Amino acid sequence: MNIEIKKVVIAGGGTAGWMAAAALSQQFRGIVDVTLVESEEIGTVGVGESTIPPIRTFHRLLNIDEQEFMRATAATFKLGISFENWRENGDRYIHSFGSTGKSAWACEFHHFWLDSLRRGMTSSLGDYCVETAASRVDKFALAQQPQVNYAYHIDAGLYARYLRTFAERHGLKRVEGKIREVKQNGESGFIEALVLEDGQVVEGDLFIDCTGFRGLLIEQTLKSCRLKYRKLAREQLLETVADQIATGNVVGWFQGRMEWGPRALGNRSILAHPGLATMKDVLNNRVGDFVSRE
Repeated sequence: MNIEIKKVVIAGGGTAGWMAAAALSQQFRGIVDVTLVESEEIGTVGVGESTIPPIRTFHRLLNIDEQEFMRATAATFKLGISFENWRENGDRYIHSFGSTGKSAWACEFHHFWLDSLRRGMTSSLGDYCVETAASRVDKFALAQQPQVNYAYHIDAGLYARYLRTFAERHGLKRVEGKIREVKQNGESGFIEALVLEDGQVVEGDLFIDCTGFRGLLIEQTLKSCRLKYRKLAREQLLETVADQIATGNVVGWFQGRMEWGPRALGNRSILAHPGLATMKDVLNNRVGDFVSRE
């Protein structure tokens, strides 16, 4: 069933909702209409939120000015994560965002470091990481050499507000209200619209669930339409997938982070038995709308 996506509806705001809204409204402006539904009555909690370096990639994608963003969100720079009382009271482990040492073709750097300890040298692994060394003495610099890898600590409420302004500037429509009902297609089970408490109906072609632990679309709606699913341990999952492939079934494999664009990174895969003579036709019949196998 092919559906041309012209309207995207995001259920819920907060950091997740407004990040999705900012990305879609900026990247697909003029191509799709983006609507976000949230309620001021539910709101978001304005707490400190810890980030990791990929957030800078996200900001570069959207051409977000770093200084403007930091002023708006009361952000501070972050070189890593400090774990206090790690092994015992008084012990501290810093998980830095930088690379440690320089590896060689023979082996990774930490093997050289371990060998140096056996030879009588006294040092910690973090001594060979710029970010760890800097964080120990509360130092930071936006230098080109050495280039420091970093992230931010931000106010989550302010960040959501900043992204809302950004998204609305790029054409996003925000709808105020609580979701009362999720309307589904009677045959396919696909979500077709959200019905708000005031009776307003928000229709769309693609719906993104950012309702947090409620899981209004993913969890509650999934269970209500009685779609069958199971949660399996890793070993059991692999055995089940192997059995499905061996008996001629096609398996959709999803893992890790999302993939963007025409790249094969292994996070989104179609698995099938290559030894079955009919498998090419089976694949083309089932997934041929996306790509043809030869």
